[in-house]
Order: sequence, then C-alpha cells, then structure tokens
Amino acid sequence: FLKKYHHSLRAFWTRNFGQCVWCTNWMMGMQRKLPNAPIMIKFFGGLAGYCSPDGKPDDSLVDAAIATLREKEATCAHNFRNKRLLLEAEKFSHAGEMEEADVAYLSAIEAAREARFVHEQGLACELAAAHYSRNGSEDDRCRSLLRQ
Repeated sequence: FLKKYHHSLRAFWTRNFGQCVWCTNWMMGMQRKLPNAPIMIKFFGGLAGYCSPDGKPDDSLVDAAIATLREKEATCAHNFRNKRLLLEAEKFSHAGEMEEADVAYLSAIEAAREARFVHEQGLACELAAAHYSRNGSEDDRCRSLLRQ
C-alpha cells in the first residue's frame, strides 16, 4: 500500500496523470480494508483526473475527495481548505461554471498562501492560469495571478 501511495504522488508530480488515477482507484478499492486511506491520495487522484488529457475524471472520485476534505476542514481548516477549494475550482471550470471557478481559484490561492503551503499555492496558480487559458479569458485576472 505504501509503495502505491508514493507511486501515485510521484506520478502526479511527474505529470503521469493516468498512472496517478489508476493508483488512486486501486487504493480506493483497498480502502474497504483500510478505512483511513490517505486523504492526499484522494486529493491528488481527483486533480489528476482533471489534468489528464485523455478525458473526463471519475466524478465519484472527485465528489468523494471533496466530501472528505470538507469533513476534515471542519476540524483543521488550515490544512484542508485550500485543497477543497482547488478541487471545487477544477470541477467548476470543467463544468463550464466560470464565475464560480474564478472565485474558487482565487480563494484556493489565498487559503494556500495563508497556510504557507507554497507548493500548493503554486499548483493553484498553475491550474488557475490553465483555466483562464483554456477559456480564453487571459486578461487582468490572469495577469494578477502572475503578480502573486
């Protein structure tokens, strides 16, 4: 299990999103045997589904990740708010809900900055820039991201 966990994280950060999603689904299947499967696997697996060029993510995986992060956020917002907001932003963006996505991206960036999670702030900025580029709105909002 631990080997698959590290393999999934490495696959995400090296942009092998298909492998990350596969590992996440495998570990989610194991969750029945290990009820406290790592939350970060759900987070990165959900994001990998959106980042993967081969299609649409598994909505049940994304919804499960958002629900888990929301539950954990109730007890430790510092660690989990930015992650939940980023997953929601990606979900809004890919569903065509641009205004909600814009708000969620900026909120995720701010929450990561407040938590001092520099790598997650950078990830949120990168995904927000991809959102603006994908939707043809590379204007002042995108430029303001570059200043952050």
